[in-house]
Amino acid sequence: MPEKDLARYDENIRRHLERINRYRSEPITLRYFQHLGALYTEVFLDRLFNHKAQLLADLNAFVAERNARKLPGEPKDASFT
Repeated sequence: MPEKDLARYDENIRRHLERINRYRSEPITLRYFQHLGALYTEVFLDRLFNHKAQLLADLNAFVAERNARKLPGEPKDASFT
């Protein structure tokens, strides 16, 4: 992942949290795992809205790889559409 994208995602999280805390008497602070969850969400939403075709291709490549490792007779996972 390019460092500039990571910085942009981190800035988005900071701005969202700042907006949430604007009118709170006790501000919310994220723990490391909550920040990681927010970062994952930023990455996913960026790919969903800005790189949809590549996201679909990557998901289907994962499904194909997973299906290739299954034993004969095991049900195969369907591709994403």
